[in-house]
Amino acid sequence: MGIRKKGRKAARRQMYGFMFMPGILELACIFVLLALVAGIIAASVIAVTHGSRDPSDQNPNLTTCADCGGMVSVTAPACPHCGRPT
Repeated sequence: MGIRKKGRKAARRQMYGFMFMPGILELACIFVLLALVAGIIAASVIAVTHGSRDPSDQNPNLTTCADCGGMVSVTAPACPHCGRPT
């Protein structure tokens, strides 16, 4: 009795770690899914980082100085950056 040769499926399973070797259609589907996930992640990061850029929109106790554009408290008598009276 001789040693039995491995079949093709067994050889592929041993070589690649899975039952089938992906074809072009499977690889294209994987690529599309990965691109979709990357796009969703990028869109959510952009939406979070490009929210309200003006801190006075987030804090009602701050206003923007007309001269220098710095943030000034609404109770401050003058801008701490340029000295312009409020």
